[in-house]
Amino acid sequence: MSLTVSQSIASTGGHSASSIDQSGLVYDMNTDPDPLRVSPAQGALERGDIVIVASAMNYNSIDVRRITVGFPVGPHAHSLTEHLEQIEATVNHQGTTWTPAHDPQEQQIVFTPPGGSAVIAPGSGATIQMRDIPVNHAVGTVPLGITVSWRRTGGSTWQDDSDLILVGKFPPDFRLSNLKASPLTLEHSGSVTLTWDASEGASYRLLYGTAEIDVTNVRRYTVNNLRQTTPFYLRGIAQSGNTTVERTLTAMVTVTVPDLEVTNLYVRGNLNARMMSNMMRTSYTTADGWGPPVPVNLHSGITIPGIAVHNDRLYCVHTPLIGDRLQWSVSIDGIDWRPGQPFDARSYDAPALASAGGLLHCVYRDADGTLRHTTFKDEVWT
Repeated sequence: MSLTVSQSIASTGGHSASSIDQSGLVYDMNTDPDPLRVSPAQGALERGDIVIVASAMNYNSIDVRRITVGFPVGPHAHSLTEHLEQIEATVNHQGTTWTPAHDPQEQQIVFTPPGGSAVIAPGSGATIQMRDIPVNHAVGTVPLGITVSWRRTGGSTWQDDSDLILVGKFPPDFRLSNLKASPLTLEHSGSVTLTWDASEGASYRLLYGTAEIDVTNVRRYTVNNLRQTTPFYLRGIAQSGNTTVERTLTAMVTVTVPDLEVTNLYVRGNLNARMMSNMMRTSYTTADGWGPPVPVNLHSGITIPGIAVHNDRLYCVHTPLIGDRLQWSVSIDGIDWRPGQPFDARSYDAPALASAGGLLHCVYRDADGTLRHTTFKDEVWT
């Protein structure tokens, strides 16, 4: 089985906060340690805490008479602990503490407020704490179910609202934390350096845009020529036997004047626009020197296009006005060009083009800075 765990998990179960038949409570979970670690094969059991904040995202107050937190109990990968009765459990709400009832047979802890019910107003909430949990020995994923018995304040009908949160249990020596981006804000085409702390014995991958980089053996990575506001995801994958768990950290980097890609643009009010053609121009030499530049029907990004003669034709590879997918075109006379055709190569840098061995060769730098080579024959790029 596999679990992706981020720093904080919010689960609404697909519910609408304003739905008349739902409580409107949403949940944020944190663990200590972060992430939870399983107990070692020998020695004392590993202890951990789970804190869940329930926030009221509705427009009306609700009465709550019971919150039930359930999870599998036992030694298995999908179980949290073998000792439910040892968990220190509380619910805190506006200065009051709700009474917990541990039920190992039903594999759940039931919380009831003083006086039989409590009012949770819009914008407020309650904090569910399960501390000193003796985590079992098996790496895996625990389904944590939360059921709230509630009614609209002033109503008479009680109903249950259920949500599910997944909790990861990682090997004792697993660590992935402190993902930092420097700088967090940069100019167009700038560079950002990401750093993090991570343990050995696991695999790590950095994901952004269309790139997926293996960073298992490094703890620092620089991305150049960033043109759009970009979320970076650092994924750690730990394995124990046949069970795999994943942890993902996120960092957002803002580009102040980013490239903009839209399918449809709707404007209300006034729109002031400036046409940006980036039309290419060609020139040629004669006995008298270079001729005047002639505009042609090709539009390029800000980088220099790659030009080469191949099979008595002039070929061009260039970046587009928007995006990073390279385009190619061909001309017989250098004036009239076939419309640019995208192919499976992505780069923000200037490509290099050359003809050799009966093939047209293109070398370009991809999003992670790696040089790539592709060849062209019979209208097809490899």
